[in-house]
Amino acid sequence: MGYPVSAMYTQRMLIRLLFDPDLVERIHNTPEQVMGWETLSNEEKKDLLSQDKRLFRADPHLRARHLQAYLREFPLSVFFHSEGQVWKLQQFFSSEEYHLAIHEWSSVLAAFKRYLTREASEELRSLIEFENELCRCRQQHGLSPEDTGRWCLRRGNLVFKSPEGFCEAYNRDLIRHGLTGSSIIEKMAVPHSHVWKPHDGPPCWILLERQEDGSIQMGEVPHEMGELLNKASTPIAERLFVESALQLGADDSNEALEILLSFEDEGLIVRC
Repeated sequence: MGYPVSAMYTQRMLIRLLFDPDLVERIHNTPEQVMGWETLSNEEKKDLLSQDKRLFRADPHLRARHLQAYLREFPLSVFFHSEGQVWKLQQFFSSEEYHLAIHEWSSVLAAFKRYLTREASEELRSLIEFENELCRCRQQHGLSPEDTGRWCLRRGNLVFKSPEGFCEAYNRDLIRHGLTGSSIIEKMAVPHSHVWKPHDGPPCWILLERQEDGSIQMGEVPHEMGELLNKASTPIAERLFVESALQLGADDSNEALEILLSFEDEGLIVRC
């Protein structure tokens, strides 16, 4: 006997009800306007409506605990956006981004990034995108090494473009505002008037390398190196890598292969 599709959506609706007190009222007052309500059977709807509303408020700190995980992924973005009123971001759990992520069973962290981008000022958008790349690096699973004649970035490595000097400014501000230790959340909750200053320098390639302890080493790399590593963001045949290296200035195929092998020796790429 198969698992009812509506039962799956009921479980997801329960999660949404636990995190969003407003939704509890909405399913009683305007259920037809609630995302996903139509996916439930009449019996499941009746069962949800029969629950004591207080059950969904039994843990008053549930949202705050879960919010901390998302805040830690975007420390500077949240610091500058919230100006010390960090807990106002609990409204994320009432947002369309959150409800859609749970309903579709997709990434809640990605939903938080979209919510933060929508709520933040235009000046903070580049910072949010930068910290999102750091998130991707921390969570990247990569591919298991195989000998298929293709190459790709090692798991935990990532390249992307950002304004020149962004890395240095980012690390400097993390330290300046005390967002590097275990008391990040406490620092975010202190009222302040600091403002993020966007960087408008020419774009350059940034290389992120996740270390064994979970930290991330970041830095700017030369244009040619960034272009080649970006080619390996998706599996690339060795022949195509060599062709790309030649187009970017390698003297001949031998030098192109030396570049490829040097990337392997440095732990930047692997066979995949």
